[in-house]
Amino acid sequence: DTDEARSTADSEAAILEGLKWCGITWDEGPDCGGNCGPYRQSERIQAGIYQEQLDKMVAKGDAYKCFLTPQELDAMRAEAERNEQAFIVQSPWTNAKKDEIQAMMDKGVPHVYRFRVPFDREIVVDDLVLGEVTWNSDDLGGDFVIVRQSGTPMYNFGVVVDDAQMAISHVFRAQEHLMNTPRQVLIYESLGFEAPKFGHMPLILAPDRSKLSKRHGAVSVGEYKSRGFLPAGMVNYLAQLGWNDGTKQEIYSIDELIGAFKFERMSKVAAIFDADKFKWVNGHHVRLLSEEQAVDLVGSQLKKSDMVKEASGEFVRRASVLLKERISTLVEASEELKSMMAFDLEAMLKSEVAQPYFEV
Repeated sequence: DTDEARSTADSEAAILEGLKWCGITWDEGPDCGGNCGPYRQSERIQAGIYQEQLDKMVAKGDAYKCFLTPQELDAMRAEAERNEQAFIVQSPWTNAKKDEIQAMMDKGVPHVYRFRVPFDREIVVDDLVLGEVTWNSDDLGGDFVIVRQSGTPMYNFGVVVDDAQMAISHVFRAQEHLMNTPRQVLIYESLGFEAPKFGHMPLILAPDRSKLSKRHGAVSVGEYKSRGFLPAGMVNYLAQLGWNDGTKQEIYSIDELIGAFKFERMSKVAAIFDADKFKWVNGHHVRLLSEEQAVDLVGSQLKKSDMVKEASGEFVRRASVLLKERISTLVEASEELKSMMAFDLEAMLKSEVAQPYFEV
């Protein structure tokens, strides 16, 4: 929660609520406590957790203060481009003397902390999705920042400390985080922590294979809930983006997904988000609702849209049972009910079928 612009109490609550709505629960965390707290990075900063680990790295010589300015870094980057070379940070502060560092500190010059990347070191990770992945430390772009000028930890440093101290055994994340892995492995080794097992899953792309954004339907879990999607429908659809069990089955309960899931069946290529397919899957789960569930969910939607005064009674029961067979999302219930109840009396009276029943 160190990104003050995006991390608020409301955004945290929305994330936790979205996970709970999907049926994902946890044994410990910011909302229920536990043995590995505090759980917010801002609170962990105040507790000195990252500073303690940073001090260890500095003492070992694996991290150092760097006073390079943004302008100096820009000049180094421009020089590399002119020479048609990859930009590699080569900080003059990597081997600075104590008195030089102290002089800068006395002047109050802002600084960051960089991790000292070893030269020509092979880093190998046995990824649970991608298999064996190898990097050379010389390709990591040089010494990287682990603590900002503000004193807040950068992602690669903070997540290593958090995961290690919280005994995280497996880390599953998108493939766009793959290049963070060698840097994190180096930090794990520096701090003497055992690295977890990593699995980098395929990205979810838009139909045009661009990065998924709000215009393609990438919204919060809470918004999908408000659009009338069911937790079972969402979990079913998302689980099959980049995975299948080798059969033609497409509709699963959550328990069936848990029983069928194996990492060996994870795809290595990006999946495409298809909004129509999502609605189709959700529609199947709507039809799988019991009568009691249909009355509760569909009836509540009808009341919300002022179609009925109360989400109960014989009319609501019958309407809900009929509607769940005809809709893909709960919000479609009101319009579908209007369509079912629409009756053009005037047209019927003028029809040939009705004429024999009128007196001349």
